[in-house]
Amino acid sequence: MPAPRAYVTFEFRLPAVLLLRAQPGPWPRAPRGARLDVARDGNVVVTSLDHSETYARNQVLKVASAFLRETDDRIAAHLIIATLYPSNGDRPQRHCIALGARVSITPTSTQAALLEGDDTCVLNLAAG
Repeated sequence: MPAPRAYVTFEFRLPAVLLLRAQPGPWPRAPRGARLDVARDGNVVVTSLDHSETYARNQVLKVASAFLRETDDRIAAHLIIATLYPSNGDRPQRHCIALGARVSITPTSTQAALLEGDDTCVLNLAAG
């Protein structure tokens, strides 16, 4: 009996500056097994279907990164919050996408943490 297929979804919303440059509909450069769709309101959904959960998770992140690099490689710095929905029963994972000279996608938590130093207190939303 074949192993169940992993269906992983990664979702985020484009900033207005990229929404003007992105073509609504499916992205034609998505590799086999993956799909990236841009809605008219700027919501982006990247999906991957594979026998390996790990491969599907990596593929949605790589496809999202390639799409954002191709949409505009000269964008000023922007941060986008995204959510990865695994198919293996794990809880959804929040990610932060940093745009600028490069595209960086990293896991993050949504719980704020108060960091205290000698004389300062800093609210860190990316603490995890």
